[in-house]
Amino acid sequence: MKKLLFLSLTMLLANGLLFGQLLPQSPAAPPAAVDNDEVYKVVETRPLFSSITCDSLDRKTTERIDCAAKALHDYLYEHLNYPEIARKNGVEGTVYANFIIEKDGSITNIKIVRDIGAGCGDAVLELLSKMPKWVPAMQRNKVVRIQQMLPVKFMLKGDKPVKPPFKP
Repeated sequence: MKKLLFLSLTMLLANGLLFGQLLPQSPAAPPAAVDNDEVYKVVETRPLFSSITCDSLDRKTTERIDCAAKALHDYLYEHLNYPEIARKNGVEGTVYANFIIEKDGSITNIKIVRDIGAGCGDAVLELLSKMPKWVPAMQRNKVVRIQQMLPVKFMLKGDKPVKPPFKP
C-alpha cells in the first residue's frame, strides 16, 4: 500500500514537472509604472545652477557646465555667513549638505550630512534655503527630481573668512 501511494505521488509530481511547462501560463505581470516622483541619483543631464551669465549657453556644452559651476561657487562664497564663534575659535573644514533639486528647480529636503560645528552647519542650511532655483535634471528628455551632495568649505586667514579657489 505504501509502495503504491509513493509510486502514485511520484508519478503525479513527475507529471507536473514534465508537462507543467506545456500548460498555458498566466501572462507576465506588466512592468511597473514609472514613478514620476522618484528621486534620481544619476541622470543623463545633470542639474545646473542658474545664472544670467550662463543661461544663454547650450546646456550640454562644457562651457555651460563650467560656467554654472563657477556661478555656484561665486554665489556660495558671496552669500555664506561665516559664524562669529567659528571665526573666533579658528574652526575650518568642510560641511557636506544633501538636498533634492525638484522638477521646478527649487531646493528641498536640505540635510547636513557632515558638520564641523560652531554654527557652520546652520550657516549652510540657511544659505541653501535661500538659494535661487536651478535648471533641473533630465532623464530620457523628462525633467526629474535629483539628490545632490554639496561640500561647502570654511577657510580662514587669521580671523578673516577666505574664499576657496575655484576648481572646475
